[in-house]
Amino acid sequence: MTATDFIRYEPRFVEDALFYALRGHEREREFQRERNRLYAIADPDQRDSAFQKFDQEWFQRLDLAAPIDRAIGEQPLLARNLARCLVARAPGKKEEGAELFVNPQANGIERAAAGIFLQPQSLLDSTSLLALLRHELLHLADMLDPGFGYEPTLPAAEGGPTHDRLLADRYRILWDATIDGRLARRGWARESARVERLLEFSRAFSMFGAETEQVFSRFFDAEAPSHAGLVAFAYDPRGSLGAPSAKPHPGSRCALCGFPTHDFEPEPDVWYTMKLSVSPGTNEATAQGKIWRRDEAEPRDWTVEMVDHSPNLSGTPGLYGNCPEAEIYYDNVIVTPN
Repeated sequence: MTATDFIRYEPRFVEDALFYALRGHEREREFQRERNRLYAIADPDQRDSAFQKFDQEWFQRLDLAAPIDRAIGEQPLLARNLARCLVARAPGKKEEGAELFVNPQANGIERAAAGIFLQPQSLLDSTSLLALLRHELLHLADMLDPGFGYEPTLPAAEGGPTHDRLLADRYRILWDATIDGRLARRGWARESARVERLLEFSRAFSMFGAETEQVFSRFFDAEAPSHAGLVAFAYDPRGSLGAPSAKPHPGSRCALCGFPTHDFEPEPDVWYTMKLSVSPGTNEATAQGKIWRRDEAEPRDWTVEMVDHSPNLSGTPGLYGNCPEAEIYYDNVIVTPN
C-alpha cells in the first residue's frame, strides 16, 4: 500500500493549506494562473474533480505532506492495522490531534481507520507539527498494540461521575508520561518534556511527597507500558505499588484523589456555614474551602485547598454533593466576586 492510498486528505483542508502556504510565496501567481483556467470546465462535477486533483498536485509539489508522511512512516503498526488515515481540518488549535475509529463493515469484519485533525496553517511549522504528530500517533500505536491491551472505556469509579473525571485525568497524565519518555529516548521529544511531565504528575499524585520523582520514573522510563498497569495505578496509586492503605489524618492526601482531606463529622440538627473560593487561571483553577458552626466566628485559615487541572472556566456557579445515602440541604447561598 502506497502512502497515497493509505493517507487521504480532506479537499477543503488541502485548499486552505495551499492558501496559507502560497500567501506571499514566489509561486503564488503561477498557482493562481493555472488554477483559474479550471473555471472554464463547464460540467460542475468535472470542475470540482479537476480542482481537487490540481490542489493535491500542488500540495505534494510544495512538500506540505512531508511531516505527516514521516510521522506515519515511523509507526509501522498504523499501516499494518488500519484501512486508511484521513487528514482533516481541526476547528481550533486545542482540537488538533489524532483519533482511532472502528466501523463494522458489511461483511461483519471490523476495519479501523485513523483521523488526524489539524489546522491548515500548522503545516507551515513542520518542526512543531512533527512533534505533535509523533506524540499523537504513538498513542494510536499503543491502542493497536496487543501488548498494550488498550480498552476504550475505563472502569466506573465508586465515587461517581466526579471521580470518573479525576481518574480519567490521571490515566491521561500517566499515558502521556510514557509517551514522552519513549519519544525522549528516541531523541524526538523536546528537552523540557521530562520536567513538564514530572510537574503534571506531581500535581495529580501529590500523595507521594518526596518519593514523587522516583515513582514518576516508573512511567516515564517504561519502554513497554500497559493499559492495565496505568488503570491500576490511576485507581489505587499506593496499592498498585504494594503500599498499605492508611486512614488519612487531618490535612493528609486522600488515597483516591490526592486532595487534602480532613476528618470532619457534622453534628445532627446543627447548621454550619461553608465558604468556597475558586480562583480560575489559564488552564486550571485553585479551590479553597472552610466550614464552621453558624454560631461561631469564621476561622482564619482555609480547611482544604486543591488545584483542579480540568476546571469549568466559565458558566454559572453550582454546588454538588456526592452523598448517595443521605440528603444534603443548602440555604442562604450567596455568590460574590473574589
